[in-house]
Amino acid sequence: MGIGCIAVGCKKLRSISLKWCLGVGDLGVGLIAVKCKQIRHLDLSYLQITNRCLPCILQLQYLEDLILVRCLGIDDNSLVALKQGCKSLKDMLCEGGELLDRILSRYFGELAIMRYYQSVNLLAFGCNIHPRN
Repeated sequence: MGIGCIAVGCKKLRSISLKWCLGVGDLGVGLIAVKCKQIRHLDLSYLQITNRCLPCILQLQYLEDLILVRCLGIDDNSLVALKQGCKSLKDMLCEGGELLDRILSRYFGELAIMRYYQSVNLLAFGCNIHPRN
């Protein structure tokens, strides 16, 4: 009920961090994305979300920053689709161990992984992927 009240009552919301909101899943994220269309900054870190909420996130035409730290239910292909479908996205912070390694290796090779872990910002998928500090 809480996330629903925020979504319905705060339609002009531009920034929200749902980090560690353990009760929020795909449905809650989808509701925020559908009702709060002006969101520019969205932190979904540590949520148990899956690829099912991504179509709603793709509808956020002003989204610039997306943080997906330890969102283990989102796969490689979905991250690529997210960037290709969300043209306004400038920065994506995603840290999740093997997932990020697979993405960097798949698209940029082993050198990209080494640079990432040396805290070099990479330009990937047309947006900056930053290491978590």
